[in-house]
Amino acid sequence: MIKRYERLGLRGAWVTAVTAPFVAALLMVPLRAHTQASNLALVMVVVVAGTAVPGFRVPAIAGGVSAGVWFDFFLTRPYQTFSIQHSADIQTAVLMTVVAALVGAIASRRRQAGEKAQQSRDEVVGLYVTAQMLSAGFRPTLVLQTIADQLRALLFVSRCVFDPGQPSSTEPIINRAGELDWRGLPWSLPHQGWPAVPVSLPVDSSGQPAGRFLLHGPATGGPVTFDRLLTALALADLAGAALGREESPRSS
Repeated sequence: MIKRYERLGLRGAWVTAVTAPFVAALLMVPLRAHTQASNLALVMVVVVAGTAVPGFRVPAIAGGVSAGVWFDFFLTRPYQTFSIQHSADIQTAVLMTVVAALVGAIASRRRQAGEKAQQSRDEVVGLYVTAQMLSAGFRPTLVLQTIADQLRALLFVSRCVFDPGQPSSTEPIINRAGELDWRGLPWSLPHQGWPAVPVSLPVDSSGQPAGRFLLHGPATGGPVTFDRLLTALALADLAGAALGREESPRSS
């Protein structure tokens, strides 16, 4: 699923791609009588590059096509018709589309890289906060609640709670390999998303079962990648460490 902010960004990119070239061409109409078409085309190229900056490829290409259409309609002879008499004007229209596609592709890669970098930083911070809570001696119940909150955001589930019980053999479980194990059925979380039943994330303490996090999905968000599942396993290990500290005074 696409995140809410990304959907808003996509809508904004489409609005900009459709309207910005039209407005720019319309504003340059008073200049067309005493300004060379090549100079006006440079302005339109800058506008096209601007529409491609958000990093959504299809709206970026649409912005290039839109710029070529409105450049032809308002700024090339015969004016206010969709016909081009000179080959140079055809090349200009093609150039705008090519520029939009190139800038859109570059911006898209940078946007995706930025999102991955932010995701990695958030995951590292989450693990660090939990580890600090353990070292500071916070109560295990508070640590478990913090981890449950982190898992809910990390895995895009609607609800996550810790349960001291054990899953049955028929319930879906996230195994130590970061895969969903459900009665031997193939189920890819990155591609199929969460099943309609709660999923167990087991928690072990000192090599023994200590409970599980029950994950109720789905919720709006991005795909549950393998990296996110590995981070979830690390958080489950920290939960096991918190429970182990709770039990150690009893065993002494």
